Amino acid sequence: MKLIFRLLDSVRREPLRFSHFVRAANLQYALQPVWEGLADRRWTAADLETIEQELNKLDFVVDYRLAQRGELVCYWLSAVDCVRRIGVRAFECCECGSHSHSMSFSDELLTCLGSAIFLLAPSGWYDQNKTSLARLTEDYLLPVCDPQRRTLSPTVAAHSQSVLDELRPRPYDLLSRLLIPGLPRTAEWFAYAQASVDLARVACALERYRLAHGEFPEALDLLAPTFIPALPHDVINGEPLKYRRTEGGQFVLYSVGWNGADDGGASAFKYGRPDSEKGDWVWKYGR
Repeated sequence: MKLIFRLLDSVRREPLRFSHFVRAANLQYALQPVWEGLADRRWTAADLETIEQELNKLDFVVDYRLAQRGELVCYWLSAVDCVRRIGVRAFECCECGSHSHSMSFSDELLTCLGSAIFLLAPSGWYDQNKTSLARLTEDYLLPVCDPQRRTLSPTVAAHSQSVLDELRPRPYDLLSRLLIPGLPRTAEWFAYAQASVDLARVACALERYRLAHGEFPEALDLLAPTFIPALPHDVINGEPLKYRRTEGGQFVLYSVGWNGADDGGASAFKYGRPDSEKGDWVWKYGR
């Protein structure tokens, strides 16, 4: 676990979305033994405090804005420059690599004509496309994250995506329409990572409370500041995380998930990941 936390921190400042997708995936490997140790009641209070301190260093809300701005500067704007230099072949390099050996004469001719069109385009056209990419990032991608409330909003993400989808294709934003990926999926990935961190932190605090008092608290408010410095809120809506004690000395702790609806702590999965359209993001105490 210490090694994974060290790896998560080592790539924290990398400015690409893919790096943070990898961090989010590796985070789950660290949380699995946390969950198993809590389920078997194997962690000591000192262990739990150390784990909470490591988890508290992770902030995927801030990382979302870093990754989006980094993607703009390090990839999208560079891709525009690449198209300016080599023409339409830049799209081949980005999408499927070089396959010139299998191209027919007609395909080669079309590629050459396409490259000529891009190479003959005025420099100002490329600058306009860069400006479009920057404006779309500032106006639609970054507002999904509210750094003051510390939320990533599925409602804002869906609205921004609908606006992007409805934009009329114009020469000055042609490349931006090709480069910007699906927004809701990216925001959901970061939100799920942050929710996983927050749920694990609270679960560790609940176990520390149980070790001290012999049972879990009736409400999460009893945890702070003795067992956790401050309670994290739901990254989706800014409201308190949902919690209730269950039979057999266990509990259910959850975020409302990407659909924004309280499903009572019922989880739903699709292709091995939480379903975007239904179910909560749940941390259950028992196996």
